[in-house]
Amino acid sequence: MENYPIIELVISLILVHFLFSLVISGIQELATGIIIKSRSSFLKRAIENILNDPQNKNWSELIYNHPLVSKLKRKASLNPSYISSETFSTCLIDIIINEGKQVEIKPTKSGEIKCKEELLGKNPKENFTNGLKAINNSDVKFLLE
Repeated sequence: MENYPIIELVISLILVHFLFSLVISGIQELATGIIIKSRSSFLKRAIENILNDPQNKNWSELIYNHPLVSKLKRKASLNPSYISSETFSTCLIDIIINEGKQVEIKPTKSGEIKCKEELLGKNPKENFTNGLKAINNSDVKFLLE
């Protein structure tokens, strides 16, 4: 191919460009993996700091164990790096509503134990209000009210 130096130049430039793009893609994937891990841990710490409530339950743990958030995990060991505001508020409202449930546990004549859960309100707003009433006084309760 001594007669076609331009073709050799074009082929070598394409090869160099391809190899360079492979190296850059690998570096980008490595950096993205590190950033996502740090972002997910930063998000979890921020939620724990905001919802830290020694008088009540560990709200951040309840949110991360909620089915809407746990389905966002890429792996079981990795927390999500992003939780949308709609998902976060839905989880928090659902957890507060569950606090207001009236639970009745009765043993039956056959020796079995029956558990009956019942919401006292007629609509979601009343259920949320009942859930807030069931929570001990704290900064988180003040913010939710």
